[in-house]
Amino acid sequence: MAENLRIPPFRSLDIYRLVVVRRLKQCHVANSFRITPGRVSQVIRRVRNWVNASIGDWLFPAATICVSTSPSKPNTCAFMTPQAIQSWSFW
Repeated sequence: MAENLRIPPFRSLDIYRLVVVRRLKQCHVANSFRITPGRVSQVIRRVRNWVNASIGDWLFPAATICVSTSPSKPNTCAFMTPQAIQSWSFW
């Protein structure tokens, strides 16, 4: 099956950003957009597949991005390559 490489709609990107980057609960995001939590999961999966298929390797070749789950630093990301580990914060 061929991957759909069209850029997702802004609404889908916004849902992805709120759940994956800002780490809001899917049920809260679903209520905000007046959709079901199951639909939020579908949107996140589709956007994640698009990122992986279209820009993931180009943006971060041979790298892994992990969102920190540390209670003391909830907005910290780690960027890991074979050569180094870098981190940054976001709001």
